[in-house]
Amino acid sequence: MTLPDGQPLLLNADVLHESSGDRLILWLPMGGAGVDQRWERIGTVVRAKVAIENRICWVEATSVPARQVRVGVFRKLRNKLTGADGDRLWTLPTGALAEPNGPRQTDLRLAWTDLEAGPVDESTIKACWPESRQTRCIGPNLWLVWGATSLGPPPETEPQSSHNPDDAPRVIAQRALDLARAANEPARVVIALSDLGMALLVEGNPQLALVPLKDALTEAQQLGDPILEADAASNLASGLSALGQPKQARDLLVGVLNHTRKVGDRYAEKLALDRFAKVLLSLGDRAGALHHIEQALAIATEMADRPQMVNLLWRAAIEHAELGRRETALSRAEIAVDVLRRMGHPTAEWYAHHLANFRSKSTILAKYPSSFGSIDVAPHISGQTTDGPSVLRMAFTATKAMAAFVGSGFKATSTEAYRTRLSTCATCEHHTGVRCRICGCITAAKAKILHEKCPTGRWPT
Repeated sequence: MTLPDGQPLLLNADVLHESSGDRLILWLPMGGAGVDQRWERIGTVVRAKVAIENRICWVEATSVPARQVRVGVFRKLRNKLTGADGDRLWTLPTGALAEPNGPRQTDLRLAWTDLEAGPVDESTIKACWPESRQTRCIGPNLWLVWGATSLGPPPETEPQSSHNPDDAPRVIAQRALDLARAANEPARVVIALSDLGMALLVEGNPQLALVPLKDALTEAQQLGDPILEADAASNLASGLSALGQPKQARDLLVGVLNHTRKVGDRYAEKLALDRFAKVLLSLGDRAGALHHIEQALAIATEMADRPQMVNLLWRAAIEHAELGRRETALSRAEIAVDVLRRMGHPTAEWYAHHLANFRSKSTILAKYPSSFGSIDVAPHISGQTTDGPSVLRMAFTATKAMAAFVGSGFKATSTEAYRTRLSTCATCEHHTGVRCRICGCITAAKAKILHEKCPTGRWPT
């Protein structure tokens, strides 16, 4: 997912993103629950240019209030027979249906800055648009501004990127694919196809990504190489999951896991377990997802892959907490914070803050259990809120506080260090040309972030 200028789109956990061609469409919850849930559907204006004012990028947008509805068989039949345009329905990214519930507003701005520029607070936004009626933070350094019709500069200038477009992972992968096909090297073709698909997936284009990902699996099967086939199948599963096809993704990952265990490829097994857990969560199988997270965690611990350990520890803590296993959740989260601190990671205190919050609420429930009854009766005390994500899950939520940590700690590497890191990756047996098989990252993106480290310790410190 990307913003109109190509920067990563990071959203608060309660904001939904809808894939819609060349427009960015977001769904903001506005209250209510279930079939009474109310939303604000935000859409950037088609072909609107990005403008810059005081280092803040913005683009014109519109909004329409909407109400979630349940559509019965008779209403569907009536719509089909009458073709009633006035009875328009939208499909939310969750699969639920919503209908317009008010007039369209056209005086809206979507505003943001590069995370490396530091956090942006409400006062900065209001200084750009002092006559705005309303502002709302919907992600790290990402804001919506209502009532800015006559404010701000005309959208004439595109923001300049400091990165060479030839360094983009998609460009690198396409170049590798062209060379592999010209040299008639089928194995390199499979790897480059997978790389191209994963690069497109990271850019937020799952529909486009599916074509090379499927081609990679087909050519790997024709080649008869089980290792390449497993890698291609695992990557295709990620694409299918991103397109809302978790059952097909799950079926692919069953075969991938069986293969990785048969050949003893622990790196590929860890990645497959991680992806399997995410697919099971999307299918509502929390216990199954937790089982796979714990297995992946065991492998990451065995390999001393500390960044992956932290990710898996915190995700395990979330699932344990939301299954009512408070002590186990606390244990996993405490280890995660300890590892982050030993790594000197800039988000260590952010996670420590949420851990302390969860610990205090868990202590209240443990001390006065009869006052609150079961976890289902008092979810807000156990760590699960009734109207949002759990306390631990909120650590993954992009907020202004997180943006401050990002702005202060997530610095970019120098050009020299960036090229040294990529040169090191180019000689590594675990590097595909775009991706690292051990951590699964797009190396061109990871190498730009100062605090990131090579999972095998090969990058210069």
